[in-house]
Amino acid sequence: MKDEIISNQVINESLQLSLNVKTEAKISSTQEDFALCEADYLRLRDGKSKGIGVALTFFLTSIGFGISFISKYVASVVGNELFAYEPWEWIAPVIAGSASLVIYLFYAAIPNEHKKVMKAIESHFKSAPRRRHVVEVENNEN
Repeated sequence: MKDEIISNQVINESLQLSLNVKTEAKISSTQEDFALCEADYLRLRDGKSKGIGVALTFFLTSIGFGISFISKYVASVVGNELFAYEPWEWIAPVIAGSASLVIYLFYAAIPNEHKKVMKAIESHFKSAPRRRHVVEVENNEN
């Protein structure tokens, strides 16, 4: 059977071949990468807007005032004393909390560099399709 072409026949005996005919598929997925420049990297690294930090400062200040006011009340109850307070002691946390909410909403609504870069990256990956690649690789094991 040497150098004979076999076609349209059923062979019921083992064939001894001198080459390995096993193949394996390598599957990969690729997608166009985003060209991130140093300026964009710095915008991402520096994080959110500075206004959010200011809002957080006001919020934490309101919590501090609130804890102080509650502590004064608890101390008067424990000491069996009349709870006396100044109007500013409860107004201050309300004002600081309100200010933090207004500042947060304002800065969350306006665009900043961080948001612009993140939006560009998101837009890029939505428009850059993933492509699957299947490559048959011959397995040369003996």
